Amino acid sequence: MAQIRIQLAKAQMEEFKALEDFEQVATATQWNLHLILKPKVKLWSIKNK
Repeated sequence: MAQIRIQLAKAQMEEFKALEDFEQVATATQWNLHLILKPKVKLWSIKNK
């Protein structure tokens, strides 16, 4: 159980780092597209569990 939580925490840290990197290099259009697609992808992932 603890190992799974550690793996999850590491994955979340990597995801956060990737988002920070994206924020640094993204153009306004790319960032707006990200904000539009984010809730749709989240909803899709919840439906497909």
